[in-house]
Amino acid sequence: MEEDQVYGLIGWTYPPYKQGLIDYAASKGKPWQDFDCQLEYLLTNINEGEGPAAGFYGSPWLAHKDKVAWENSKTPEEAATIFCNKFERPGVPRLEVRTSMAREYYEKFKGQTAKVYTGTPSDAGFIFPIPGWNKRDNIANKNYPSYPGHTGVDIYQGPIVGKKIIAVKDGKVEVSEARKNPNGTYRSYGEYVIIDHGGGIKTLYAHMSPNSRTVQVGQIVKQGQVIGVVGTTGNSDGIHLHFEVRINNQPTDPLPYLP
Repeated sequence: MEEDQVYGLIGWTYPPYKQGLIDYAASKGKPWQDFDCQLEYLLTNINEGEGPAAGFYGSPWLAHKDKVAWENSKTPEEAATIFCNKFERPGVPRLEVRTSMAREYYEKFKGQTAKVYTGTPSDAGFIFPIPGWNKRDNIANKNYPSYPGHTGVDIYQGPIVGKKIIAVKDGKVEVSEARKNPNGTYRSYGEYVIIDHGGGIKTLYAHMSPNSRTVQVGQIVKQGQVIGVVGTTGNSDGIHLHFEVRINNQPTDPLPYLP
């Protein structure tokens, strides 16, 4: 991957601006890849009259209009055109790289923050990890552990196929990965996410559908934000969500935490 490509759609070619983007993202608790974070940094440079945006990127109002157009765009090509026309000097050879990255980011981020689900929280402040469901009706086996060595609860009772998985509480993504064998097949938790909620409390969401994870390590997530889709990757014998609560990194009974 080319060096410029690593720093996103805007293309911070001058080293201090690259570091500026990284530092700005860190101050907001976001990964530098986040579209809104890159746009905010661009607007900050415009407003302060300095940096790579000053002098030729246009006014903050125009940048905001471009953001709205990007959010309403219907195809990756349309999104790419917006980025390349507004966030790059005309005639720069890297235009093709910008177009490629715009397509990639359009597919990865478009619509992922459009919906945040709500629910009645438990006394612990958790909502249920599947929108509209609850432990009374949708967890069949309420024993913990449900079998020796099982470190969570399995959620599957109901029409589970295609259900979204949401963060039960605000937090920061600690793990977002796919566990695979050398031959490429899934193992263990399969596609899974761990969120750190602070105070020694973490939650784990496992066996997600292939490539359905929508969050990255270090990303700040809101309660009710979609983080994936229920699946059966890894050591799983059917579509379900394996959900864990960990206290000081030790699995504990999740049921008292769930509504």
